[in-house]
Amino acid sequence: MRMRSSRSGNYSVILGLVLPVFLGFTALSVDQSWIRIAQSQSQDVADAAAHAALVELRRTGDTSAAEAVAVSMIGRNQVGEAHGEMISVEFGGWNRGGAEMTASDKPNAVRVDVGRTGENELPLYFARIWNRDSAAVQGSATAASRSLHAVVVMDITASFRFDIHWARDGAVSFLDIVHDTASPDDRVGMVTFFSKYAHVWTEPFDLYDETEYATARAQWSTLTWGSTAHDYYGPETPAYPFYYYGADYYNDASQMPRYYGDDRGTDHSVGLKLGIDVLLEEGATDPFAYKALVVLTDGYPVGLPVKPARRPDDLVETWRVYMHGDDTRSESTIILESQNQALRAEDNDINVWTIAFGTGGQKEFMRSLVVGDGNSYATTDPSELEPIFVDIAVSLPMLLVK
Repeated sequence: MRMRSSRSGNYSVILGLVLPVFLGFTALSVDQSWIRIAQSQSQDVADAAAHAALVELRRTGDTSAAEAVAVSMIGRNQVGEAHGEMISVEFGGWNRGGAEMTASDKPNAVRVDVGRTGENELPLYFARIWNRDSAAVQGSATAASRSLHAVVVMDITASFRFDIHWARDGAVSFLDIVHDTASPDDRVGMVTFFSKYAHVWTEPFDLYDETEYATARAQWSTLTWGSTAHDYYGPETPAYPFYYYGADYYNDASQMPRYYGDDRGTDHSVGLKLGIDVLLEEGATDPFAYKALVVLTDGYPVGLPVKPARRPDDLVETWRVYMHGDDTRSESTIILESQNQALRAEDNDINVWTIAFGTGGQKEFMRSLVVGDGNSYATTDPSELEPIFVDIAVSLPMLLVK
């Protein structure tokens, strides 16, 4: 009878040869997965830190404050079960054409590198059999503001005459904030409206240009209520925009955008229409710009009979004006036309914010005009108008570029 020989020694040799390979593949799969997780976490933290820094930069214009916010954001998140570290932070201007950040004395972009390097490298486990006990991981993110095209649409009806200085101060604060982090492609303008017509009070200007900004700011700082309702409000009423009726009645009228009898009533649709027109014209030169319309009113839509025009025959139009063609519009027509303009804004990727001031029914009406990223605000306290403008300015959305 033939006896079966023992081969247990052969299996031991095979196991001794295979086990290191098996452990090596284990180290490769487990630790590589661990590295990928930590790498992804580094990227997530870099994204969050860059966004937070950009928001602070836009809010304050202070790069030191923005860097501190980025460091704080990194400290509140983990990379591989421990805190990552700020490897670098850089500020500059975003060059949309070249898709890169370049040096700028008015930064509107921030790049943050986050990770675990040096003595803080990510610890490994099975890979130690290959004499490797740690690995460096790093994430990088650049956040930048899109070029901004904004138009502020201001109700300057005579009913606003006692409180409009609060709105004026708010609009100037809005202008100051968006200027602090302006890029070379940013454009801002203002449209005013009252009864049946609106006009471009400030043509869109280069917000990055200090001279143009200073000129526009000076103009915005003098904005007041307007009226052509001489018979309705009396001879002391400032003629639109800043002139008084008196001996030089027709001479002053030559400085007015139009002179169509009285201005009783409030038609928001004309301000919306002209503001959208302006943004679309600007968008033709920069279709990737972020388009924002900020609309303020102190009144509910009101259509009242318009008196016959008292316009001199030699009055030369020097203002850019839109006027609807109806003699009188009903409240329902004004609401419908305003909402149609909001739909037009939506169709053209224009974001609309609205501010309703007063105790009338304008709150719900203005809320119906909000489009895209916009929001609706309402207050009966005029001192809250400036904080509202500031809140809109600092909440304009950012774009993570890469």
